[in-house]
Amino acid sequence: MNPEEKTKKMQQIIARAVDDAAFKQRLMADPAAVLNEEGLEVPAGLEVRVVENSQGELQVVLPAPLDSGDLSEKLLDSVAAGWGEGDYRKI
Repeated sequence: MNPEEKTKKMQQIIARAVDDAAFKQRLMADPAAVLNEEGLEVPAGLEVRVVENSQGELQVVLPAPLDSGDLSEKLLDSVAAGWGEGDYRKI
């Protein structure tokens, strides 16, 4: 699946979560399993967390530090910019 397909799939999953409370609950409880079920492969060992903005709170996600030797470049690329495969260091 190319980056555009992954982005489109993620948008579909988010839209479904907005419209389907049971799906949203499953996605928030076990995001990796739901993403895998929906065709977005989550690498083993990658923790996936789903958060929801509220009236008084806005979530901002920062990328992992570039000097993080614990994560491989492939793993960083798989999570940068919402499943994009591009090199986020160019941002």
